[in-house]
Amino acid sequence: MERHNRPKIIPAFFTAVLFGVILAFLGSCSSPAGSDTNPPTDQNPGGNGPSFAVTSIKLTPLAILDVGSSRTLVPVLETTGNGTAALIWSSSDTSVVTVTQGGIITAVGTGGSKADIIVTVSGSSMTARCVAAIVQDKSAFDYQISGDEVTITGYKNNTDPVVVIPEQISGKNVVTIRNSAFNNKSEITNVYLPSTIKEIGYSAFLNCEKLQEINMPAVTVIGDDAFAFCYKLTVVYMPLVETIGEFAFRDCRALIDVDIPAAIEIKRVAFVNCGSVLNIYAPAAVTVGAEAFSNCLRLAEINLSKAATIGPNAFSFSPALASITVGALRDFDSSLGDDSAAWVSFYTYYKSLAANKAAGTYKLVSGSWTGPVL
Repeated sequence: MERHNRPKIIPAFFTAVLFGVILAFLGSCSSPAGSDTNPPTDQNPGGNGPSFAVTSIKLTPLAILDVGSSRTLVPVLETTGNGTAALIWSSSDTSVVTVTQGGIITAVGTGGSKADIIVTVSGSSMTARCVAAIVQDKSAFDYQISGDEVTITGYKNNTDPVVVIPEQISGKNVVTIRNSAFNNKSEITNVYLPSTIKEIGYSAFLNCEKLQEINMPAVTVIGDDAFAFCYKLTVVYMPLVETIGEFAFRDCRALIDVDIPAAIEIKRVAFVNCGSVLNIYAPAAVTVGAEAFSNCLRLAEINLSKAATIGPNAFSFSPALASITVGALRDFDSSLGDDSAAWVSFYTYYKSLAANKAAGTYKLVSGSWTGPVL
């Protein structure tokens, strides 16, 4: 008898069981018990664990390079959760300084040029900036050598807008900018100092009318009139400055923020007539001289949390004052003179407190001072 091959028929029951097993297997692969279901992203490539995010990113504000040299920039990130941030690097001028996607910068331009190096957290608007500046040849400067130290005494070029001072000349550290070294150099717009320079003499940049930015990462002493009448100065980086001389920033009318975290002594009339200043952050300052911030018409917030002495009229003619943080003042001069209502009312309120000389933050609310809040 002729035999025929017939297809085997799987009963419907077994088909249903098999389909259910497959679904269960796929479900266990995609979402195991107790696992996090966050999908992979640029900032969380694994997709597991708590949600990853970058909350802040910072770069060193200044990198000074010799012509043809390279260095690696290392950003500092604050994050939440577990993961790795994807970063995007760029240069504002690749003919001056190039940057790799690993943060390696190389000076390809000439001395006295600069570029902004920007690092961005991928998928966000969060960025950090570093100025990469290429040092000028020592022939651009007048200088004196004494022992193992070099003092810059003058600048020979009044046409180059960017000044980048070398760290060393003839193998010796550049430590000081002498009195009047750059005064009346009307074309200078940006100045970048190496970390070896600790002191700027009086009138060093007096009347540099086009100066917009000064970056001095290690300077501790600024002399009298050092930046007076620098009308366009807006960016001042001076994290280690301890002493600021008389009239040092007089009539710097474009300056908005005064951030001097290490300043101990701010001498009289240091920032007089800085009409655009909004905030003063000087938490280490012990002494503030007479009229130090007088006629700062837009000044709204002051932090002098360790101040022990505030001289006469230190904040006179500052009608916008609304927040003042002070230490336990030992000497708070009463000779107010023709002063702004805000400063007079604060002085009156402070002196009237039963606890008197109380440290903390005082705020102007609906025309009346309150505080202190510790």
